[in-house]
Amino acid sequence: ALQLLANADPIIAQSWSNLLHLSDDQLAATTLTLDAFDDALPDDTLSRANVSRAVVAGCRRKLLTDRRASLAALRDGFTLGGKLDLGLQLAQHRNADLALLLQGKAAISAQEMLDCFEWGEPPAECAAAGGY
Repeated sequence: ALQLLANADPIIAQSWSNLLHLSDDQLAATTLTLDAFDDALPDDTLSRANVSRAVVAGCRRKLLTDRRASLAALRDGFTLGGKLDLGLQLAQHRNADLALLLQGKAAISAQEMLDCFEWGEPPAECAAAGGY
C-alpha cells in the first residue's frame, strides 16, 4: 500500500513508513490517533499493535476514498457512461504504458528539461541593462 501511495504522495508515504519503525513511546509522542488516518477508525492513540492497520487504512483513504469521485468520472469518461467496456482494449497494454498515458512522465532528466526551452540571444534592452 505504501509503494502505491509513494507514486501519488511520496512525502506522506515516507512519513507513514517511518511510523512503522517507531516504539510505542515514540508513537505516543507523535500524538497521532487512528482517526487521523481514516475517519472510520476510532480515536485511539497509535501503538505498535495498531500502526500497521492505521497506515493501510490511510493509504486506502488517500488512494481510493478521497479520489472516488475523480476515479468514477475517469471510468465514466473511458466507458462512455458505462456503455463501453474497455477491458479488452486496455488489457493488451502494460501497466507502465497505462500509467504513462494517465499520469505523464514521472521524472525527466536535466537535458530533457533544457530541451523544452529555446535558448536564443537575449533582447538588446536586457543586454544593455545587464551589461552582457
